[in-house]
Amino acid sequence: MNLLAIDTCTRRIGVAIASDAKITAQTPPQTSPPGSPVGTQAEPLDERLGTQRGESPRHVEELAPTIKRLLQASAMTAHNIDAVAVTVGPGMFTGLRVGMATACTFANALGVPMIALSSLDVLVDPLRYADCDVVVPTLEARRTEMYFALYPRNSEGLDVDVEIGIATPMALAVKLASRGARLLLCGDALGRHSNEFSKLSNVVIASSKFSAPSCASMVRLAMAKWELGGAVAASEITPMYLRQSDAQINVSKVSGGTM
Repeated sequence: MNLLAIDTCTRRIGVAIASDAKITAQTPPQTSPPGSPVGTQAEPLDERLGTQRGESPRHVEELAPTIKRLLQASAMTAHNIDAVAVTVGPGMFTGLRVGMATACTFANALGVPMIALSSLDVLVDPLRYADCDVVVPTLEARRTEMYFALYPRNSEGLDVDVEIGIATPMALAVKLASRGARLLLCGDALGRHSNEFSKLSNVVIASSKFSAPSCASMVRLAMAKWELGGAVAASEITPMYLRQSDAQINVSKVSGGTM
């Protein structure tokens, strides 16, 4: 089975082409394998495609050319793809819309099924065997908020049946401080807010290599869902929004909250 996997939930664009679960082309470089050492401080992402810190994301300009380039690198054409996987959120509103629209257009044009992935599930996957009690992925939500979830360890790795929330860094730090467990935090929201968590005695912050969903994890989780019959039609794919976008909030304010 040939898979196209797309993630645009963060500032980075992640795209992978895989054949029978083996990645044939991907960008950006693959996240370190499970069990790799983790750091104690979050660092800026420096391996994003098409954007550096301080620049605006270029999902619209970069995504389609990236897919075309990776197909060529895999010696494939679009017609060789059997399914399209895409992260459906939570994440950046603009990036999320671009990624999902591109993935759905691609799947509809080819008449192939899709596989929806939670961006937080993908984000924690490389850390599923890390030495901790709970992994806490975070993603930037803007307006001084972050998306998060708590993934407790079980006998098979991590329990993925979790509730996703949104909170300010201070509110999340208070919540985590009250838990009697060893916590491992990861994700791009820590780039700006690591100071809120670095002083907590029960928290370790993963290195920046775990700041965005990895291509390897997208492929692994997508293939697992495929084998369990989790592929659906493009019309059944919906984004995971936890709040209104900034644009919607601003329009609502202007219209007096009648939106």
